[in-house]
Amino acid sequence: MRVDLGLLSQHLNMYKHECDFSVREMALRIGISPATMSRILNSKMPDTLSFLKCCKWLEVNPINYLTTNPK
Repeated sequence: MRVDLGLLSQHLNMYKHECDFSVREMALRIGISPATMSRILNSKMPDTLSFLKCCKWLEVNPINYLTTNPK
């Protein structure tokens, strides 16, 4: 299994645009660094704690982002 980074990025980007948040503001609200937030928004794999913080902030169970599909 792997994390579907495209789906996570899509959800975060939608929320970012709907709320008109900057990357920095969104990162501060989630509790991660702006650099990490930028990487996630660009579909790059975050560390486990950052991934879990994003899921908690989105109020989505992390298992919803797991997939068995290859890249």
